[in-house]
Amino acid sequence: MSITTTFLKVSSQGSVSMMVKWEIILPFALSWPLLIIAEIFYNSSPLWFVLKPLSHMVLLLSAIMLLRRAGLPLRPNFAARHVSALLVTAAIFILGVAVGVFSIYLERIHCGYFVLIGILGRQGSMTTTEVIVRALYVLLINAFVEEYYFRKYIIDINDNGFHYQLILFTLWHVYLGIVGMFTLALPMAFVLGRYYAKHRDFVGLFFAHMFVNIGLGVGYMIF
Repeated sequence: MSITTTFLKVSSQGSVSMMVKWEIILPFALSWPLLIIAEIFYNSSPLWFVLKPLSHMVLLLSAIMLLRRAGLPLRPNFAARHVSALLVTAAIFILGVAVGVFSIYLERIHCGYFVLIGILGRQGSMTTTEVIVRALYVLLINAFVEEYYFRKYIIDINDNGFHYQLILFTLWHVYLGIVGMFTLALPMAFVLGRYYAKHRDFVGLFFAHMFVNIGLGVGYMIF
C-alpha cells in the first residue's frame, strides 16, 4: 500500500512538472510565428501593428491566466531597491550600443545577412509618425510584456525557469539574426534572468530592457 501510494505521488508530481513545461512552451509556440511574420513584413505598417501586438497579447494573457491558476502573484514588483538595478541597466545599455555599432558595421561591409531578417535599412519608407509610434511601442509595451513573460512568469512558475527563459528569449529574437541572437538576446537573458531570480525586482528588468533598445538606436546612429 505504501509503495503504491508513493508511486502515485511520484507520478502525480511528474505529470505536474510536465504540465508546467508545456505551460511555458505553448504560449511561446502560439505567439512566435505571429512575431516572425510581423518582422518579415516590417515595412507593412498595418500588418506590423496587428501582428506584433497580437503576439505580445498572447504572451501576456497566457502568463496572467497561468500565474493565477498556479496561485502566484500577478502584480510585478515595481519598487527597485538595489543598486545593482542601475548597474544592470547601464551594462545592458552599453551592450545595446555595442551591438548597434557592430550591426551597422556588418551592414557596411555587406555582411548584413548575419544581422537580421530586417531591422537595418527598413526605416526609409516609414513616415516620422510611424517611426515615433513604433519606437514608443518597442520602448514601453515591448519591454514590459517580454520581461513579464520571459522573466517574471517563467522564473516564478518553474524551478528551472532561468534555463527555460534563457533558451526561449534567445529563440524569440531569431529575427535579429545570428548577431542579434547571440550577442544581444542571449546575454540579456542571462544577466536579466540572474537579476530577477535573485532580487525579484521587475522595475530593474523593465528599465534595462528599455535602455538596451535605446542603446541599439544610439549605436545605429553614431556609427
